[in-house]
Amino acid sequence: MIKIRLRRSLLFVPANRPELFDKALAGPADMICIELEDGVGPEQKDLARENMLTLLAGLSADNTGKRGTRAEILVRVNHPGTAAGQGDLSAFLSLQTRSVGLMLPKISTADELRSVEHHLQAHGFDGPLFLLIETNQGLEDCFDILRASSLLKMVLFGGIDLASALRCAPDWQPLLYARQRLIHAAASTGLDVMDMPYLNIADKDGLLHEAQAAAHTGFTGKAAIHPAQLAPIHQAFTPAENDICHAEKVVAAYQQAQAGVTVLEGRLVEKPVIDRMMRILALAKAAGLRSR
Repeated sequence: MIKIRLRRSLLFVPANRPELFDKALAGPADMICIELEDGVGPEQKDLARENMLTLLAGLSADNTGKRGTRAEILVRVNHPGTAAGQGDLSAFLSLQTRSVGLMLPKISTADELRSVEHHLQAHGFDGPLFLLIETNQGLEDCFDILRASSLLKMVLFGGIDLASALRCAPDWQPLLYARQRLIHAAASTGLDVMDMPYLNIADKDGLLHEAQAAAHTGFTGKAAIHPAQLAPIHQAFTPAENDICHAEKVVAAYQQAQAGVTVLEGRLVEKPVIDRMMRILALAKAAGLRSR
């Protein structure tokens, strides 16, 4: 059985609204991102940075959500090449935390990532890194970028900025090529890859439809800008009971055949099929839907 860390959802929490952080921790999000970049206005950057330090300093090792497991916590800083980004990194590194991840926005080249990683490691940081690919050059170089750091765990598709760079609407079809390119790059390096947030908070049906399309296309999760979006996202990225039962049936038939290939209900079953079934079962186990 392969092991999977659940990264179906990432909930952004603006650091200028610290009262939302405890509510986020109490909820079902797999990942919680303290937001210092686009979700915080220029005049509140310093306040947000101070709030981030307070939130992380007060985060105890046994801080758990409703599921009894702690969500993965990370911080999205401003671009490291800006004054705000340099201030964010300096503050973040002052905590010398290894349990909290760092999300870097607008990374455009592999050399840029290596330079930031070198700076981080020189200051003792060897924790998990997360990237946003959201520039034209970043999309062009995404294969090299995602191979540039051993600390990388996941990449987020920055569709809003990319749509502007590509001169297209920030909708599913115009961005399909960009999505698929990033999925390809992430799969080639074994990284999780998360789709952009759905911006219409009130449209839960639209969110579910887009999240299901993202899951079918190859994304492993989808970002959220409001807690109400988490349930549809988890529905899209968590195997349904009939899918789990089918996967168990296919794997059992394949193992019983002991021939490297078999036929079940008129369908050919071989190793690539089994690999997909095993991923479904691993997701089910990680989500607590199966014990083995």
